[in-house]
Amino acid sequence: MVAIMIVSFFLLMTGTSMLIIWIMDLGKNPDIDLSGGFFRVREKQSQNLFWFHIVAELATGVLLIAAGVILLIRDINSYPIVHFALGALFYASLNSLGWAFAKKERRNYAMPMIAGLIVSVVSLVILTA
Repeated sequence: MVAIMIVSFFLLMTGTSMLIIWIMDLGKNPDIDLSGGFFRVREKQSQNLFWFHIVAELATGVLLIAAGVILLIRDINSYPIVHFALGALFYASLNSLGWAFAKKERRNYAMPMIAGLIVSVVSLVILTA
């Protein structure tokens, strides 16, 4: 029971942190062109549409918060949402490490991503044990 409370805390904190970091970073990131509106957000260098990535990251944050609440209220029927959220965190963290390690100035982002990997794996182990 204590382990589930700890996992819940980490999910709530990780989800909230993801939302805060993304919202803060979008406004100050010089590599992102926000001039065309949300559905035309692009990476300046590659011109890739970026809003899909933004939605995926924000949805992961919201899912993690929902998962933390589900664990707090002990809604066992909703555990598939918790597992889905942890899978999304694992994927987002692992995938984003390639971006973080690509340039020296991004390396400070690697620590939260590594923490996300650890939280997702440890949480899954605890919840399935």
